[in-house]
Amino acid sequence: GPKLQAENKKSQNNLMIMAVSAFAIGVLLTVFIVFSMRNIVSNIILSANNVANGAGQMSTGSQELAQRTQEQAASVEETTSTIEEMTAAVKQNSENATKGNKIAKDTANKAMIGGEVVKKAVESMEEVTLASNKIANIVEMVNEISFQTNLLSLNAAVEAARAGEMGKGFAVVAKEVRSLARRSSNAAKEIKQLINENNVKIQETSKIVVESGQTLAEIISSIKSVADAVSEITSASNEQYNGIEQVNKAVVQLDQVIQQNASLVEESSSASESLSAEAEELFKQVMRLSNQRKYESTKRTERKPNNIHITKKRGDNQPSHQSIEYKEKTGSKKQTDDFFDDHKNVF
Repeated sequence: GPKLQAENKKSQNNLMIMAVSAFAIGVLLTVFIVFSMRNIVSNIILSANNVANGAGQMSTGSQELAQRTQEQAASVEETTSTIEEMTAAVKQNSENATKGNKIAKDTANKAMIGGEVVKKAVESMEEVTLASNKIANIVEMVNEISFQTNLLSLNAAVEAARAGEMGKGFAVVAKEVRSLARRSSNAAKEIKQLINENNVKIQETSKIVVESGQTLAEIISSIKSVADAVSEITSASNEQYNGIEQVNKAVVQLDQVIQQNASLVEESSSASESLSAEAEELFKQVMRLSNQRKYESTKRTERKPNNIHITKKRGDNQPSHQSIEYKEKTGSKKQTDDFFDDHKNVF
């Protein structure tokens, strides 16, 4: 009856509402999933792009760092070579300074010995002068004796003349004695003159020797000063050599560290290039996946039922039940594309 038909109609309407609701929920869920997938893929693309850019920058920086490290290594090698040459030169200077110091000390010692010799020579000159003075005194005494002998011989001659014939022999002896006394006196005078001249020469020589001693003393003082200066130069050269040697060792260690750093930088550069290549490959794969997802989403949108048409069952004036047909409207796909186009900044 009419009541049964009304209930059937109500049931059919409820069934239609449930079907429409389920379909709408499915559409919304599909749209949400697609939106979420696009958002995830977009984030992955962004991250992959950032990783690729970062890896590229890292690779570029590593290459620049490797180049600078190699340049530093080359500079350090040149510095090491220069310092080695400088070390050799400083070592040679130190050895020469040591030899010079030894020579200066030997010269100072010899000069001191020479000073002692000059001092002894002066003392010897003074002794010779004293001896010459003693000889002069003795000669003076001989001269006086000769004078007295001459007087005695004159007196003897006078007495012999008085004695006559008996004093002739004595007169001859007195004459010979007087002659010897005269000759002794003349020889004494000549010896005294020679001694005086010799004393003058000795005094001049002694004066020269004293002046030479003073000059030699000044030379010794200068040589000592030179020896002290050379000794200080030797000490400074040795300290300089030790310092240069330490600098050389430090530069060698620095060169080794830079060489190790260069190797590490080359390895890092190679790893950065590999990472950059992997990041680019990841970016390509993600873009390929994104394009595939967009293509599949477009296909699903084209197949999606977006219109409901209720048809009557053949042979019934009133529909006993309704079947749901889905017809495609071009407007629904356009709305979906417009939705994603509006949110493409997110996708």
